[in-house]
Amino acid sequence: MSVLNSEEIRALAPMQWLVECLQKSFRTECIVPVRQVAQMPDGTDERLHLSIPAFDPKGGRGVKLATVFPDNQANRLPPIQAAIVSCSISSSGRGCGTR
Repeated sequence: MSVLNSEEIRALAPMQWLVECLQKSFRTECIVPVRQVAQMPDGTDERLHLSIPAFDPKGGRGVKLATVFPDNQANRLPPIQAAIVSCSISSSGRGCGTR
């Protein structure tokens, strides 16, 4: 498993390539269940945890995990933090999510 920072992602996935991948994925059939939204127990009702899965009928899958903390802005921190976990079809596969 690889964990990439923002600079590594920009180097490995140029914007033009990402746009092409998004255009291709919007033309294919994907399974996108309703996102799960959970209120965080340690704050106001505005603090949220989001889980947004997506599945490719050929076996690719991924999930976006995000937290929403609107009060972070008072401390000059981003109110939304997120990570995307992408799983390739196989260990040797190289699809849009595994580049």
